Amino acid sequence: MNTDITLDDESIAYIKAVSESGEAFGRAIEEGRLSDDENSPTYAGHYMFMGYQGGTGKALFKHRDTRCYLD
Repeated sequence: MNTDITLDDESIAYIKAVSESGEAFGRAIEEGRLSDDENSPTYAGHYMFMGYQGGTGKALFKHRDTRCYLD
């Protein structure tokens, strides 16, 4: 049985955004900007990926409670 799946543009954009977000978190943890340690004040689980800063391409993260951006 061969089942072809077609996705609309909105679904494709969502999949790309989730993938991009995961990559940004991974890089931020590798760089030491965020942590995978749940006891760390920069624990990645407390942050939201907000996109990239224009000009620099720096990934932007905002704390989910304080709404403060990560330096």
